[in-house]
Amino acid sequence: MTKISELKTLLDWAYYYRSIGWSVFPVGSDKMPLIKWTEYQKRRATDKELNEWFSISDTKSIGVVTGVISGLLALDLDIYKGADISGLALPPTAVSKTGGGGWHHFYKYPKDKVIRNSAGIIGSHIDIRGEGGYVVAPPSLHASGNYYAWAEGASPDEIEIAEIPQWLEIKLSSNSTRKQRFEEIVKGVKTGSRNESAAALIGRTLRACPMQEWESVCWPLIEGWNSNNQPPLPHIELRSTFDSIKSAELRSVLDPIHQTPILFPVSYLGAVNSANA
Repeated sequence: MTKISELKTLLDWAYYYRSIGWSVFPVGSDKMPLIKWTEYQKRRATDKELNEWFSISDTKSIGVVTGVISGLLALDLDIYKGADISGLALPPTAVSKTGGGGWHHFYKYPKDKVIRNSAGIIGSHIDIRGEGGYVVAPPSLHASGNYYAWAEGASPDEIEIAEIPQWLEIKLSSNSTRKQRFEEIVKGVKTGSRNESAAALIGRTLRACPMQEWESVCWPLIEGWNSNNQPPLPHIELRSTFDSIKSAELRSVLDPIHQTPILFPVSYLGAVNSANA
């Protein structure tokens, strides 16, 4: 197998990454895909595609798809923003330094699990890149002018990609289960789970919006969601639940010590909007 020390061009790197099972595609220095990349979550690029993408001088960066196709889960650490992993039990594994001053830790994607992208689950400024995600890989050029690079002694041909730590797998798996359950809720529910689902959705939605939008944005979203229920909750009952949770959330905002972190606010609002569209 080719050694990293022998790689000269971005095309060489693309072939190398594919040879170890990773799915790659071209990205710009702004980290945005240069192609429609979603199909490469299901298949790896052909020789023809790699040659077309990475032989041209305009392509300066390479993206690696995380998740099942590459067998990868990546921790994206924004150290320069304050990410701290000193208290986390993370085994030695392949690690790269990003062009922006952060770090990527690569782990084997767990079998028979679905772990998607998330942020803040294990710490501030620590993102998870799983199914449906990607990271920019060495030797890509960052917009700052810095290059992505493998940490000394921690490239994929110098150290084995470690198994995901059990504690992290459990935490992320339970998180994915909660997210999947919530995505089911926003589509509307049947008698027997409406009140519990309403409370969960109202709480998440309020915490995802600034207070000044609670009535103008959040309440219409909840009303729209309720219209999808079978049957809808009575208006007075829904409004009572909304007001009760709103009061509790207001106290939480005024007393931030007791606030509960919200893990997926943006995706939840998107899901609610989609359900009501």
